[in-house]
Amino acid sequence: MLPPLQMRKRHKWIMKNRCLMSRRGLDNSIDKTIPGYILRYMNTQTTVMFKTDKKLKEAAQKTAKLMGIPFSAALNRLMRDFVAKQEITFSTAPLKPTPYLKRILDQGEKNLAEGKVKTFDSLEEMRADLEK
Repeated sequence: MLPPLQMRKRHKWIMKNRCLMSRRGLDNSIDKTIPGYILRYMNTQTTVMFKTDKKLKEAAQKTAKLMGIPFSAALNRLMRDFVAKQEITFSTAPLKPTPYLKRILDQGEKNLAEGKVKTFDSLEEMRADLEK
């Protein structure tokens, strides 16, 4: 905020220039140039700044452009879903296991097929087997 003296000087300057411009038919005051509904809309908007990977940002912008939507519209939609659902889905694509995990999973399937893995129908059954 400006000190009182500077505020008065600024106010005088604005009033002087507004009068000169209106005499010349050039009244460009913000309330006459920009419609009220736009000003009300502008007062509801804010800027969000956060750090992200540069390549990720560029890829997201490119994806939004390919979809024909502004990047900000995509981010606004994500924020609305986050607030409404109070949850985050990090991926909807099926997970692809690493080669190491794939070998372990395949071995487990093989052991299950060969009957090397015990299965139980209830928790009590499992506890009884563990206590043997």
